[in-house]
Order: sequence, then structure tokens, then C-alpha cells
Amino acid sequence: MINNNLFIALFCLINLIVPNFVQAQQSLFVAIGWDKPPYVMNNAKAGFEVELLRDVMQTIGYEVQFVQIPYGRSYDIFNMNNIDAVATLSSKRKAKQLYLSNAYIQYQNVVVTLASSNIQLDSVADMSEISTVGFQSAYKLLGADFTKMTSINPAYREIPDQGRQLKLLFSKKTQAIVLDVNIFNHLSRTIIKKANQQPVVIHQLFSPNMYRVGFRNPEIQVKFDQGLTAYLTSERYVELSKKYHFYSSNVSTESHATPSFTEE
Repeated sequence: MINNNLFIALFCLINLIVPNFVQAQQSLFVAIGWDKPPYVMNNAKAGFEVELLRDVMQTIGYEVQFVQIPYGRSYDIFNMNNIDAVATLSSKRKAKQLYLSNAYIQYQNVVVTLASSNIQLDSVADMSEISTVGFQSAYKLLGADFTKMTSINPAYREIPDQGRQLKLLFSKKTQAIVLDVNIFNHLSRTIIKKANQQPVVIHQLFSPNMYRVGFRNPEIQVKFDQGLTAYLTSERYVELSKKYHFYSSNVSTESHATPSFTEE
């Protein structure tokens, strides 16, 4: 009788443990862009965005396997049979055969000038008479007013090396640079020597861009949104923001809500 009871107890325990173990071992292949510190780093093994997605997926029982692809291919998932989801999808573009999550991250492009230059910028139009270096393709990504400004400003140019943007600013070879605020913070801490750093002014002239995950499976998308809501109010999320020195990491958990952005 004791043996039977022991057997029954063990059987029940195994039935409780095994499903959770299997669920914890499920892999989810997620396409993500090339390295873009501090968002994606070390071949998608680290970075704010990488760790955020990994954390949330773990809370719903999935182990993420990241597959890096060019950002331009993110919307072609229906041609990639080995991909379960795609990260960093803009709310402004439609993605075929995908179920979009709530916004999980925001990118905030800003204009940065040296405080010593005393440049006042109240609108994008004010940039038309100052030398400016933008990131690659910024002219077609930051709205009609910015595109117009770049067409009439002979001192505007773009370069792919964002580290060089900072070097040009701090050496006073350009009056302003345009880039994501957290990329600026990361680069200023990692590539600019303290002796060359100077006080700057962050001009917020652009709306933040909210990004979502696109899933093939709508059930996983619903689970992700539930896990995301809890995660964004967790201590772990606060720690992650501090780890990467984020200027702001606040996002809304609502699908169509206006995101918040906090100045320091």
C-alpha cells in the first residue's frame, strides 16, 4: 500500500514538473537587426533590446534564439520559414502575415549641440542655417520638415559611422548632429575620452518611434503582451535601464497610446 501511494505521488509530481520543463525549453527563433549598440550588441548576445526580449520571452516559457538580418528585410518574414517572430517592427508600416505586439521599445532621435555654442532650436526649420551631420538615410526617415531642411541646407551631410558624428561635434567641425539619444549616450561614454567631452544640449524636435514584435502565432503574441505588461513595471526592467545608462526607456503598454519621454 505504501509503495502504491509512493508511486501515485511520484506520478503526480512528474506530471506537474515535466510540462513546465518542456515549456521552458521551447525555442523561439526571432529575427533582429545587425548590432546597434546599446540596443543590439555582440552579435545579438547582449544589448538593451536583446536582454529585454529575452527576459520577457522567458517569463512566458520561451528561450529566444536570435537570427540577425538586415533591418530592411524585417518585413519579409513570410519568406523565412525558420523564423517565428521579428523584432523592431515600426508601428507605421504594415507587416504581412504577422501579429504585432504592443510597443516594447522606443527609439528617440534628437539633435545634439555643444552647450558652448548657445544654439537655440525650436523647430526643424531652425536647423537650416547650421552645419549638421545626420545618420545615414536620416533625410528620408525623420519627416517631411526634416527632408525639406536637408534640401536647402548646404551644410547638411550624412555619414554611416555614428562614432564619427560625435568626434566631429566635440572637435567643433560641425555645429549639430542627429542621432538616437541612447546611441549618443553610449558612444559618448565608450569612444570619447573624458578630456574631450563637453556639456551638450539635447534638442527634442522629433517624435519617438515605437517598435513592436511581429509573431506568426497569435497565441504567442497575446502571451508576449501579457508578459511585457508585467515586465515593464518590474525591478528587473529598472535595472536593465540603469545597466545601459538609458536616457529614457519609458514605453506605453497600450497598442495606440502616445509614448512618454523624460528629459534629464
